Amino acid sequence: MEKHGRRSKAGDQGKHLISYHPRGVYSSSYWLHNEDWIDFNMYQSAHFHRYQKVYELAMHDYCLLPVKPIVEAEPAYEDIPMEFWIFDWWSNPEVLKDICDSNNLLKKREFFKKGFFTDYDVRVHAYWDILSGACGYTYGNNAIWQMFSKGDKVVVPCLYDWRESMNRPGSDDIRHVRRLFEARDFSKLIPDQSVVYGNNPKDSTHIRAAVANDGSFLIAYLSVGQQVRVVMKKIAGKKVKATWYNPREGTIKPAGEFQNTDFETFTPPTSGIDNDWVLVLDDAAKSPYL
Repeated sequence: MEKHGRRSKAGDQGKHLISYHPRGVYSSSYWLHNEDWIDFNMYQSAHFHRYQKVYELAMHDYCLLPVKPIVEAEPAYEDIPMEFWIFDWWSNPEVLKDICDSNNLLKKREFFKKGFFTDYDVRVHAYWDILSGACGYTYGNNAIWQMFSKGDKVVVPCLYDWRESMNRPGSDDIRHVRRLFEARDFSKLIPDQSVVYGNNPKDSTHIRAAVANDGSFLIAYLSVGQQVRVVMKKIAGKKVKATWYNPREGTIKPAGEFQNTDFETFTPPTSGIDNDWVLVLDDAAKSPYL
């Protein structure tokens, strides 16, 4: 690996960035972080279950020296069955004939008893990743990664073909992720879990947060629309402007402007699975348009 990496770097005179795509659930940093030809680290949280602890992979790499950018290269793909490899079809063509239709599209969804990853899972992992220090996130779709067309041989059974999948809701949600983080100076953002006051379990109710290094803004992601109590001293300025960002639609809802205090409790407009929200707190004197 080291020999090939150095040859690649020398072959193009260092014109392109180089990394390594690991198997799940690992990061390139586990083996290659100190190699000078690795420009940034990649990790893969894979396709096991909802609420994968992607933040643990991100924070592991974020804390390493020398400092290198980190990217989630393979999170849970939209429309792919959870733990698809544990079901009896992988090496049994007869099973595929039974569960797929004449176009090789999956007709018996109940075969994959653990269900499928949805646009909701795409959002949860994307926000948890970025607010934990990742500089990038790779959206994936089951049909698109294998470029499955109707009638083709499938690698993993698909709900739609790749053309239909281009318009799946998860891909649209990534546009909203980009809009949020480009509305502010992304380079200022530092992961900071100390702003979440109280218990913060590592399950569906886990909250990730990050703060600008100059205190100009704070962003917290609430995966099930859960209430959050925020330590406000990390926000600069005497007045704070609060905004709810809807990650499903890319819309905003004002949550008030108030005097900065020690703590403040925020309750999202809705709650439950598929009712995730992003809380944005700005120094009112510097608040940008979202």
